[in-house]
Amino acid sequence: MRQNDSLAIVLAAGKGTRMGRNIPKPLVLVNHKPIISWIVNSFSANNVDILAVINPKFKNLFKPFNK
Repeated sequence: MRQNDSLAIVLAAGKGTRMGRNIPKPLVLVNHKPIISWIVNSFSANNVDILAVINPKFKNLFKPFNK
């Protein structure tokens, strides 16, 4: 973490089953990018630290978003 004044807690543990996917909902693509990347990029651009709450079962899938 960068030690900013703001912290965003992103709840990203959705299973994605209602979306008909076998991957977590935050990793479903929207306009060719995972949903979570839109959120991470927006907060990062505004100098806000991010804490994502994920299902530990899928932690390897979220590694690209770990900064």
